[in-house]
Amino acid sequence: MLDPYYLLGVSLTATPDEIRAAYRRRAAEIHPDRQPPDKRASASEQMKQLNAARDLLLDARRRAEYDDKVRLEMQKAMWRARREVHLPPDPPPVYTPRRRRRLSGVWFFVWVMLVCLLIMALIAMFALSTVQGDPDSPLMVLASFGRCVGSLFITGLVVISIASFLTSLTQSLRN
Repeated sequence: MLDPYYLLGVSLTATPDEIRAAYRRRAAEIHPDRQPPDKRASASEQMKQLNAARDLLLDARRRAEYDDKVRLEMQKAMWRARREVHLPPDPPPVYTPRRRRRLSGVWFFVWVMLVCLLIMALIAMFALSTVQGDPDSPLMVLASFGRCVGSLFITGLVVISIASFLTSLTQSLRN
């Protein structure tokens, strides 16, 4: 239903006599019997709304409830408008670079040992692969160790690189 004060054309402080006079004036304008046949259906609907507006404003209890509800809605709208006017716009998103972790203590030692082991294995695998001699000599033991560990290390590198690629791919698909 539209605002009853607007339908009757009266102010918020109108007395019951002013409401009755305004109702009679508006009813004379829009009564279905005074309308052409093609406009009677809409005039009948307008007349129902006009009757409901008059009944609401003439009943003191219902009018007070309606006024309280309207006053509350107006205050909410006023606060929403004030909040929208005084709120600063959202700041642009800030890029925060990811912190790099530093290797500390034991982990640094572990990585240094792995790198040294890799270098030894690669040297033994490629440089000492052509060495001939006594199978028990330290050079031959180092060469066989290099062949074993070097190939395992390279296989491990391939597996780790594939796993890291798949991990980064799934993370990019999630975002």
